[in-house]
Amino acid sequence: MNRLIIYSSILCVSLVQVLSAQVQTRSLPKTGFEQRIHDVVFAIRLIDTHEHLMSEKDALAGAAKDLCGIDDLNEHTYQELSKRIQADHHKGYYENILKKIAKIDACLIMEYNSVHPRDVESEGECNFKSLFVYDKYCSFFGYDKMKSRLSDYSKDFASLQEFESLIDSVFEQDVKKGIQGAKFGVAYYRTLKFDDVPRETANAVFEKMKASPGHNFSFEEAKPLQDFVFFKILSLCNKYKLPVQIHTGLQTGSGNDITNSNPTGLVKTFFKFPGVKFCLLHSGYPYGGEMSTLAKNFPNVYIDMAWSALISPSYTKRYLQEFIETVPANKIMAFGGDNQTVEGAYGASVLARETVEETLTRMVKNGYLTEEEAVDIAKKILRENAISIYKLKF
Repeated sequence: MNRLIIYSSILCVSLVQVLSAQVQTRSLPKTGFEQRIHDVVFAIRLIDTHEHLMSEKDALAGAAKDLCGIDDLNEHTYQELSKRIQADHHKGYYENILKKIAKIDACLIMEYNSVHPRDVESEGECNFKSLFVYDKYCSFFGYDKMKSRLSDYSKDFASLQEFESLIDSVFEQDVKKGIQGAKFGVAYYRTLKFDDVPRETANAVFEKMKASPGHNFSFEEAKPLQDFVFFKILSLCNKYKLPVQIHTGLQTGSGNDITNSNPTGLVKTFFKFPGVKFCLLHSGYPYGGEMSTLAKNFPNVYIDMAWSALISPSYTKRYLQEFIETVPANKIMAFGGDNQTVEGAYGASVLARETVEETLTRMVKNGYLTEEEAVDIAKKILRENAISIYKLKF
């Protein structure tokens, strides 16, 4: 009997210890924390990590309440809305929407399909030199694409060595112009699995392409040269300390192969270039768990949630919480609009703020975060992390 009592006592103590280990040790949040978190999130001056904005000149040649002061769009208000839109479309419109209304201090845009640094210099569009940060869009993978993309820099290149020298020159010039990152969208037409290809193998493919311009080489035939060039460009990103954005997850349009954009295909690349900061775009939708794992395992991998809230708000809220639980908060960027218009960028900024607010409020309410921790995370993921990664100055 005594033994039974002793064993029962030990079991009870053990159960108490186990249960106490699972009990929340944080104090309950102070009343009103929801509104305080909302106020902080909607006051943060944002850094927009990914846009495709056309030039202001093109936009003016060619949203209602916040942008134009119209409370409701209906048969009685649409004509007035149209008048106000026309009245607002003048030089400085971009700065007004992005900086004043959306509270965006900087947008990262690609120079190939957006307002370009030379446009800024020639047209003097608002204060674009402080508003826009430029990514180098890299698509030098097939011989014909090499020719077309590099035609501004050279009429011809006769060898792989000359082609590499030309890429060196292009990057040197663009860095001097202010390029602060590079972007790859190759997952639209090929896998993200890249191999370390010997120069001799890449050169053989180059010579075949040079001898047959216009010929449609298969992916298997072209891959060795593509992989070689990819690593060549990454070596330059490493040299100039340029962060690298890579499209992962859902491709726009239809009929694309989603398996091409699985971010786990980049593991070899992460190992080969430990000094390069890789910013994986779009939360990897639908590969959220893989994104968490990669950012947790590799010090040089960062999560960029651009576009994901527009794809699926529920996915974005679910995985933002998982990202916060899994990886350091300084490795997450929560806003990039991925739009061609400033109106779209503004709408995306509101959705991103709402996503961050709802996620952090829920995590404070359930005791995972304190209010102070939530506020700190909001500032990091909406602003401070991008400033640090892209070395922005204000």
